[in-house]
Amino acid sequence: PYSYTGEESVEISIHGSRYIAQEVIRLLCAQGARMAEAGEFSQRALAAGRIDLSQAEAVADLIAAESRAAHALAATQMRGGYSEQLEALLGSAR
Repeated sequence: PYSYTGEESVEISIHGSRYIAQEVIRLLCAQGARMAEAGEFSQRALAAGRIDLSQAEAVADLIAAESRAAHALAATQMRGGYSEQLEALLGSAR
């Protein structure tokens, strides 16, 4: 329940060669596991209400950041900085 998506998940860290990692993935998939698709965790977190649309978009911005300033801006947005400011503005207008 404390994961990014709010769902149960498993993260596996493998120390070893690329071959070992690929073999572990192959064996897990043979048993019914599957690799997450690009953006799947952010989509699930958004659908579960764990993040808002601004934060979900910030994930892509963070990945694409090409400067320290762009990275810092996206990180602030991803942590909910803009969402909190917007909520404060909406709250004062009510």
